Amino acid sequence: MRRYLLVALAVALVPVAAGIFAVANSADPAAALTPTPTGAVSATPTATPTGAFPDLRVGSVSIGYATFDACFIQGNLFGLRVNVLNSGDTAAGTFVVNANGYEQTVPGLAAGANVMLLFPNYVYMGVNNVTVDSTNVITENNESNNTFSQQVAVPTQPLPCTPTITPTPTATPTPTVTPEPCAGQQNTDANLIDTSPPKLYDDLTVANSDALCDDVDDDDDNDGLTDAAEVTGTACSGTITNPLLADTDGDHALDGAECALGTDPTDGTANEPSIAQCIAATSTGTPDSDAVIGWREYCYYNTSHTTLNTDGDTKTNGAQLNDGCEIYSINGDQVVNVVDLQQIAIEFAAYGPPPPDYPNNATYRLKVNLDVTKDGAINVADLQQTAAAIPICG
Repeated sequence: MRRYLLVALAVALVPVAAGIFAVANSADPAAALTPTPTGAVSATPTATPTGAFPDLRVGSVSIGYATFDACFIQGNLFGLRVNVLNSGDTAAGTFVVNANGYEQTVPGLAAGANVMLLFPNYVYMGVNNVTVDSTNVITENNESNNTFSQQVAVPTQPLPCTPTITPTPTATPTPTVTPEPCAGQQNTDANLIDTSPPKLYDDLTVANSDALCDDVDDDDDNDGLTDAAEVTGTACSGTITNPLLADTDGDHALDGAECALGTDPTDGTANEPSIAQCIAATSTGTPDSDAVIGWREYCYYNTSHTTLNTDGDTKTNGAQLNDGCEIYSINGDQVVNVVDLQQIAIEFAAYGPPPPDYPNNATYRLKVNLDVTKDGAINVADLQQTAAAIPICG
């Protein structure tokens, strides 16, 4: 028979600290187990980039021409100049630079290198916002120096260059050269108003357009002022306007009309030509029978109130495309019909003064295009004017 020895062991809980107890032999309380103190858990510090990384930053921002010249050269593009630097230790891969909502992609930038970008949009008399690596794809040593947000002064523009005149021998007549239509280059006054998005279509009918590239066009925006006059202010009592915006201040009245009538083409808040001023310069009727009132043609479209087709373009079938048909056809079909009326009706609303980024604000650009009467609201008057053009433009 096996014998078993049963031993009873009495235990007790002995307090060793506030809320902490240890198990001890009741016969020898002093032999209590000493607990291992539990320390506080230390937070893991936020990781910061270490080692060699790029450091992209805004070097400088200015308003001016793509190239600096002693005098103004026709075709030298004007806009927001952004100098981007890489002050880091390694090269940066492809990244995006955003200036006032307009983006350009830089394919890469070596350590210590810089690149100058020209953006066609800038905020006149307001704050310009620039962000380098706006999509945040580059890991950098310093992420706090990627933005710029300040007002940028418009510099005094150089005078136009005096062309060198080479006498043409009288014995050899110089043939007339007709410029080729602009293909693959910038043409500010092309037959296009970009309205997609927000719409699914673009307006392909502009009442006063041309096919000349900006580098051979002396009035890039067809506002009635030459580029040279706009950048020097010589035709507007010294007021400088944007040669790539027909309406610099966004108040609907074109720069040429404002300068001619004595209002400020750079103040879009309250200084717009009155209807009486526009009428005095032209007519209250439609002498050319194009369904557009003469004074509106003068102040808002820079079209002739005595010529049916100011820019001389035609429909795809070869028929003449008169000024009214181009103004009231707000999409790409070159006709005026119930579709145009529907598009105007669903946008009924006043849309107020231009936002600071109005040249690049697609929604505002659409509203201005649908507001054919240019009174600051899309309403019944726009429907009435458009409907009146259906018999001659349908």
